[in-house]
Amino acid sequence: MSENDEIIAEDSPLDNLFEQKEGFGLPSASLKTVWNDKCYWNARYKLDKEERPAYDWLDGFNKQRKLLEENGLEKKETRILEIGSGNSEFLEEMYRIGYQNLIGTDFAEEVIEIMNEKMKKQGMNIPFEVQDARKMTYEDGSFEVVLDKGTSDAIFAAGLPENREDVKLMVSEVSRILKEGGIWFVFTKKVPLDLYEEFFDLSKSFTQKEDGTSVENVYHVRVLLKKWNK
Repeated sequence: MSENDEIIAEDSPLDNLFEQKEGFGLPSASLKTVWNDKCYWNARYKLDKEERPAYDWLDGFNKQRKLLEENGLEKKETRILEIGSGNSEFLEEMYRIGYQNLIGTDFAEEVIEIMNEKMKKQGMNIPFEVQDARKMTYEDGSFEVVLDKGTSDAIFAAGLPENREDVKLMVSEVSRILKEGGIWFVFTKKVPLDLYEEFFDLSKSFTQKEDGTSVENVYHVRVLLKKWNK
């Protein structure tokens, strides 16, 4: 795999199968070009249901709890949306310590069905909904916090012009659904730093409160605050 392939791959059982089957009929059989393709993720989660039913990109909540709570996530009643949640246990970990208003989203219908079945079995009141982070159906100002754990990386993985536009669409949508003063936690491993301000439109929509790194110094956890309209 190339450097870009390593952004999200994490040795999924699907990845070798993907190469062998010539990309499941997708336009390109290169892994780095399909991270924002719904066909790939539906196929991946269908296989992962048996092989790896849960996985957290860029660490789970318990590892990041201190940083998150110190930057505005201390209130358990906060209305929180996770974009591109996949089969992560991040929201489950939050629910277990008392967070009450959590919603997980993904554009892959397969994983949404899997997660809702799991929540029903476990008796957890966490709805998972089919949403594309580039065009969501929520009303303006619906959430106080948005979590993005590798979704920006997945969209940008191939670094193509259309990927840049997709990231900008996602930024616009997150800005729209966040309340003024709302917080966007961005866990990013591969979005180039020199393009960061362009992508996340810091001068117009957000200010950056925190730019931390993981304990292993592998990825950034950026804390963005939506600006107040004057």
